Amino acid sequence: MQSEINSKKIIFRVDASLQIGSGHVMRCLTLAKSLRDSGQSVSFICRSLSGNLNKLIYDSGFEVFELTTNNDSYEKIYDIKQLPKNKQIADAEQTISILTKSSIKADWLVLDNYGFDQVWENKVKNYTKKIMVIDDLANRHHSCDILLDQSLPSDQANSYQNLLPTSCIQLLGPKFALLREQFKVERCKLRKRDGSISRIFVFFGGADCLNMTRLTLDAILNLKKPELQIDVVVGKQNKHINELQNYCSNFAQINFHCQVDNIAKLMQNADLAIGAGGSTSWERCCLGLPSIVCSMADNQDKIVNILAKAKVAKSLGKAKNIKVSDIKRQLNALLTDQDGMLQMSKNCIKLVDAQGTGRVKKELLCL
Repeated sequence: MQSEINSKKIIFRVDASLQIGSGHVMRCLTLAKSLRDSGQSVSFICRSLSGNLNKLIYDSGFEVFELTTNNDSYEKIYDIKQLPKNKQIADAEQTISILTKSSIKADWLVLDNYGFDQVWENKVKNYTKKIMVIDDLANRHHSCDILLDQSLPSDQANSYQNLLPTSCIQLLGPKFALLREQFKVERCKLRKRDGSISRIFVFFGGADCLNMTRLTLDAILNLKKPELQIDVVVGKQNKHINELQNYCSNFAQINFHCQVDNIAKLMQNADLAIGAGGSTSWERCCLGLPSIVCSMADNQDKIVNILAKAKVAKSLGKAKNIKVSDIKRQLNALLTDQDGMLQMSKNCIKLVDAQGTGRVKKELLCL
C-alpha cells in the first residue's frame, strides 16, 4: 500500500436519480474502493436528486459533498441528456466552490455524467491537475486526460475521433470494465455450465421506472414451469418495491432480494439473466451468464446492440415496446436451445475477465 505522503487526491463527480439510474454511481464506487485500497484519498461530489445514492456512498466510507437542487424544474433537467451550456456552467461553478475549499489541489477529477461535455470540463480544469471522463456515448466533445468507455471496441476505434484532445489516453472496451471485487472472487470459481436453464436471475437496475421486473415475472410464470427458480433483485430506488415484494411472496419459486451485496453470487448460481443493457451487462459476461436484455433508455441502445452482435445476449429491443408475450417467446426459444445457451456462456467468458478495474486504476495512478 502506498504511503499517505504519496497518495493522490481523487474526487468523483457523479449523480444517481430515478431518471439517471444507479449505474454511474455503482461503477464509480467500484473504482473508488479500489483506489482507496491502494492508499488514495477519495471523495465524491453528487447532486441531491430524487432517488440519489448519496447515503450509499457515505455508508461505503466516502466523504460526500452534496450539490443542492432547489426546485422541481431544475431537477428535471438532470436526466440522461446533455445539459445546455448555462446549466453546465452553473453546475461547474458549484463544483468549483467545493474543490476550492481544500488547500490541496485535486490530482484527479473523475467525471461520469452524460449531461456534461467540454463546456463543464474547461470550466473546472484549472481546479484539478487532471480530468478523467467515463462515457459510453461518444456523442460530444471532451477536454480530459483519460477517457474510459468500457463498451465493446468492435467498431468504436474511431468513435472519439475529433472529440478528444490528441493527448488524451483512451481506455476502450470491456477489457477495462469496472467490476466489483466480488466478481473477481466469483470469476475464480466459475461453475461448469451445460446450457440448461433451471434458475433465472432478474434485475433491471436500481430504479426500473418502467417496472420491467413485474412484466418479466409475469412472462416467466406464464410458462407454468414451477420447477424454474427465480432470483429477483431490486434497488432501494425502485418505487415498486412493496408491490413487487408482495407479489413475489405468493410464489414459492421466487426469491426476492433488495439492495443486495452478494449480487455476483446470485449471478454465479443462475443459468440465465433477464435485465437491462447497462453496466450490469459486463458483470453478467464476467461470470459466463447468458442474458435476455432490453434497452431501458436511449443511452442503452448501443450496448444492447453490441451484446447481441457479440452473441452473449438476446435482445428484446426497447423496454417501452416489450410485451409479456415477447419475453415468453424468447424464454421458450432458449429453454429448448441448450447448445445455443452454452455457446453464449463461452462467448461471455471470453469477453470480460474481471481485471478491468485494476487496469483503469493503474493508468490513472501512473499518469
